[in-house]
Amino acid sequence: MKKLKKFAALGLTAAMVASLAACGGKTSDAGSDSGSGEENIKLSLFAGSIPENTPTGGALKVMADYINENSNGTLTATAFYDTALGDATSMVQGLQQGTVDIGVSGTAYFSGLVPEVEVFQLPFLFSNLEEARAACEGPAKDAIFEKLAENGIIGLSFWENGFRELSNNIRPVKTPDDMKGMKMRTLSAEVQVETWKAMGALPAAIDASELFTALQQGTVSAQDNPLHEI
Repeated sequence: MKKLKKFAALGLTAAMVASLAACGGKTSDAGSDSGSGEENIKLSLFAGSIPENTPTGGALKVMADYINENSNGTLTATAFYDTALGDATSMVQGLQQGTVDIGVSGTAYFSGLVPEVEVFQLPFLFSNLEEARAACEGPAKDAIFEKLAENGIIGLSFWENGFRELSNNIRPVKTPDDMKGMKMRTLSAEVQVETWKAMGALPAAIDASELFTALQQGTVSAQDNPLHEI
């Protein structure tokens, strides 16, 4: 597996955690195991296409466990992974519609609602990880979360997802020229698509849940993801 130099760009290192703005339509049970007499609200936590045995998937499980252990029986959180409730695109739709309560996915999947989030997709935007982390907690994050709220979704946090690494089965990639003519899987985000086009690749937007098959069948010959997802 050949790798392109790591991208020092927040948009290629972060996943966004978001929740439904309200819990309307959620299943509630009168009473609870704690005997408090309060309602028990069931919450779905969904990692989109991300498996459980990844840092992001594992963190979502920790979040679900924390909710269950500290809500005094008023909340029951269940974590879902690896397209159990659909792909990442349908997860974002589920957040809007109220069928998913909390979801985590790459920022690209929110770009249809808030195009401004694609500023985090720009390559070589930051010099180091510390700069990227600082930007995650700065005014840009607040502005994006405000626009998400206008679309019925509350932004909770940016989760670190690792630097993206390029792999392909054609040739080593050391300069942009090495990308010319390479069929490249990318996310359905304009900035990412145009970035790979500028390097001479032939990008195709394919969901992570379909990537393995696309590589097997030769639909694409290259992809980029954090190492733990590869």
